[in-house]
Amino acid sequence: MISKTFADFFKRTGDERHVFLQGGRRSGKTFATFQYLRAYAGLIGGCKVLVVCASYPQLQKTMEDFQGATGVMVSGSIVSGYHATTEGGTVWQFAHFDHPTKAQGTQCDFLFINECVNVDRAVAEVLMQSARLQCFYNYNPTKKFWGSDFQNENNVMTTTFKDNAYLTKAQKAEFEALKERAQRPTATRHDEYMYRVYYCGEFSDMAGAVFGSVERVTPDHYREIPVTEVYGVDFGFALDGDPTTMVGCKVWQKCAYFHEYIYERGLTNDEELARKMVAAGVDRHSLIFGDYGGAGKGRMYTLITADNGKWEGDIAGGIPMQNAVKGTILDGLSQMLSMDAIYVTDTSTNLRDEMEGYELDDSGKPHGADHAIDAARYALMYAKNYL
Repeated sequence: MISKTFADFFKRTGDERHVFLQGGRRSGKTFATFQYLRAYAGLIGGCKVLVVCASYPQLQKTMEDFQGATGVMVSGSIVSGYHATTEGGTVWQFAHFDHPTKAQGTQCDFLFINECVNVDRAVAEVLMQSARLQCFYNYNPTKKFWGSDFQNENNVMTTTFKDNAYLTKAQKAEFEALKERAQRPTATRHDEYMYRVYYCGEFSDMAGAVFGSVERVTPDHYREIPVTEVYGVDFGFALDGDPTTMVGCKVWQKCAYFHEYIYERGLTNDEELARKMVAAGVDRHSLIFGDYGGAGKGRMYTLITADNGKWEGDIAGGIPMQNAVKGTILDGLSQMLSMDAIYVTDTSTNLRDEMEGYELDDSGKPHGADHAIDAARYALMYAKNYL
């Protein structure tokens, strides 16, 4: 059931061409949009709803949200496309476009662009032209974007987590922790930004250091933490370019602990990488999540299959790699910074150096090396589930 807050807004914007739902994380705007479009399109009958995201990982998360909001399963594949059908013969199509030419030729009755701040304006304008009736846009206000050119006093609503009646006490506590972090004397600019955007649901400019105080622990202390360790891997490719990194993560008592295992430039030989991973303690039961984007997909396949059975010894069975759910950089950082504290082992010099030099500009674009940081955030997304 749609809450009165959202129901009143959708009723008010019934004649608007563009409808914008701005808000903090978990404010319920995506679920409410799906529920409203399901009911409204069902009444009209025979409608097509096109749901669009900027990236495939974001689309995967959006399809999960759709299934959670409607109870209807999405079927299909990357090749055939993703589809669902709801009451009244409403057909839902789920897609992601990274270039306007790929969006040309699409047709729909209702357009829904989720996390529209990440969608290029040229892509969005092509999609707008495809929609016969209305266009809906959901977003966290992480940066100024093209949406302001289509907004008026009536067609924008700002919501926060307080508008979501379905959050658990634990989820609400995470938001209150954002507020507490922003109010501490040691708060960073990023702490303040996270509070304004994700707690208050408001736009905020951000610049400066991302990580505040990063505590240190010994490797022995890290090993003794009694929870499952999760590994994150970020691949380097050029012989003289970016390093390949592997970082371990444990989450204990609302704190994140990280240990750097591999940080090496020129590590492009996957058999050599596999041996280093096993030497670091990885085995066939380990939880290892890697960056599968670009050429990473091929490297992961080689590691998983032991180069199609060519490897021998400890790595003959391959490395049990899984695809990391990457999301946006800001989302990954927010997961890290939502911890009560971040601890890095004394020997993880590269990870500490990256954290100390990592900054974001006003638009949210990162500056500074982040290879070990990326591996750390991939691991943390799963370590939180293995307490």
